[in-house]
Amino acid sequence: MDLLFLTRLAGVDLRTSESFDCEECFGHGAFQTRMLFLILLGSFTTHCQTLVVSLVTGDVDHWCKSPAGMNISAADWKHIAIPMEADGRFSRCRVYGRCKPLAEHGTFVDRQDVDAVAPASGSWYKRCLLDQVQDINSTSDAPCEAWDYDVRTAESSAVSTWNMVCDRRLMRVVLVTMQSSGSVFALVLVGAFADYIGRRTLLLGSAIALLMCTICTFAATGYVYYATARFLNGGSVAVAAVFAFIIPFESMTHANRPQQVLLLAVLGLALCEVWTVVTNAVVIDWRLKQVIYLAPTALLLPALCFVRESPRWLVAKGRLDAAEAVMMRAATINNFPLPATACLVQKLKEHVKNHAGCESPDKGDLLDARSLRRRALALFVVCFSISFVFYIDAVSVLQYKEFWIPCFTVVVTLLAYVVMHYLITGVTLVTVLSVCFVLLGCIQCALSIAAGVALGKLTETLLVVSKGVSNVLVIHCFTYVMELFPSAVRAGVLCWSFACGRVASMCAVLILVLEPAGYEDVVFGMTALFLFASLLMIRVLPRTTVVEEAKIVARDPTDSSRMFMDHMKRTLESKMLRRRSRAPSTESARSSNRRSKSTGSSSSGSSKASSRPRTGQGPE
Repeated sequence: MDLLFLTRLAGVDLRTSESFDCEECFGHGAFQTRMLFLILLGSFTTHCQTLVVSLVTGDVDHWCKSPAGMNISAADWKHIAIPMEADGRFSRCRVYGRCKPLAEHGTFVDRQDVDAVAPASGSWYKRCLLDQVQDINSTSDAPCEAWDYDVRTAESSAVSTWNMVCDRRLMRVVLVTMQSSGSVFALVLVGAFADYIGRRTLLLGSAIALLMCTICTFAATGYVYYATARFLNGGSVAVAAVFAFIIPFESMTHANRPQQVLLLAVLGLALCEVWTVVTNAVVIDWRLKQVIYLAPTALLLPALCFVRESPRWLVAKGRLDAAEAVMMRAATINNFPLPATACLVQKLKEHVKNHAGCESPDKGDLLDARSLRRRALALFVVCFSISFVFYIDAVSVLQYKEFWIPCFTVVVTLLAYVVMHYLITGVTLVTVLSVCFVLLGCIQCALSIAAGVALGKLTETLLVVSKGVSNVLVIHCFTYVMELFPSAVRAGVLCWSFACGRVASMCAVLILVLEPAGYEDVVFGMTALFLFASLLMIRVLPRTTVVEEAKIVARDPTDSSRMFMDHMKRTLESKMLRRRSRAPSTESARSSNRRSKSTGSSSSGSSKASSRPRTGQGPE
């Protein structure tokens, strides 16, 4: 909330919480290692909850349902009543008008309603079977009112339960939209107050809500109840994901903080991809499949036993006594010297006391209030763009049934991580972000062209490459958000950035509508356009973060530090010259003083000698 009001943001202490490294405070060890598992689990759980709707609403072969009581096989019914499409396959959504159920039978909505319909009259059967040859108008077709499904896969998808096919296929889009809108609503609301409430409190509350909403999802039997449960579930999992990343991040040392977050989050995504392949390959009832797929969510609560409140957030809020308690506990777990921790906490208290009410006059500073808000707006656009690509690729990959696609996706994701790891080790985060946006934009352009000219294998290959790169880049983008903003406003900015990503997931459902219509290439072209447009926003961002600037100064002095060193040298040289110029006069003064002292001492000696009795002389 402080980010929206410059006067309030200018009065917030943005510097104290970023003025120390956890390595100097309580070291690195078991305290951080325990919480690293939270990033892995948070990434895995969030991705599973995002993909579960697409997983349980997979495509099922379907055709117009034959009237109840009509003793005919599915194959014969298709040849008699179902028209052929241009590609030579039976229509899924049309039936010959002569075979359409009578109007008095009503409109069928659910499969159980269809079974209750009374069988049609014998004359109607004859009209369907015989008039196909005799009547020239018998080839006219009409939309289906009910459907039959392939018995081999019908129970494995919720599509057959709620008839989410043909003109009702938008019901699948509604489920995804409800889930994403729940995330947006929760993130915007929580983001306004996230920096006022404890990190651990919000994580614990959202984790409990996530488990309860997941159980409600399992128990939902009707479409409306299921959609409502997904709405609540989307909100709770998004908030839990934000704080599952922030708490470990704020407890890590500066040395390898981006690399550690990237590694654990990418491993979570890769494990989710493997888990999706394993679960999707099992042909079981979709409700049971959903329970199995989301079962790892139950691990979230036990993982919170090792989580402590963020010491940086406590320092940012001025709660130094509570921060000292957390730091002392962390130092004990890491076998770090407690006096060193106490000394640093004392310095922080003195720093807060000495700088209370002081504002930074430097308008170009990395922690300047006005520049922070401008960077936040730019990052909202950047997060939307990369998230749009991420969700488009995720939904598109699930539409393909080839086994090699998800396997190759995991391989590309891990390779992209290795490249990203070495890049962010030697190059600034924003530079890596710009280069990767250009690369991914070119891939999306090639993917759009390949999809437009119907190059099947090339399209699938480029889609897998795009999916692997976007998996890593979306994590890098949110890691950069955490690096760029101080602890006092970090949670709010990350919540709103993640909300922009969820808005992108709502827009990504376009692929479910445009892909069946043959406009998949248009969607991929839109993703490329967003990526290239975001490069203009990246130019607004600073070249380095606070931590990167400190590392660069320590490793290789910048121009400003060189100027400072030159100024110190010139000052030192001028002092030396002044000392040298004063040296002769000082020496002459000292010599004159020595001469005067020697003269005085000689005169006093002579007077003493004259007054001394001559005891050595005898009488003559």
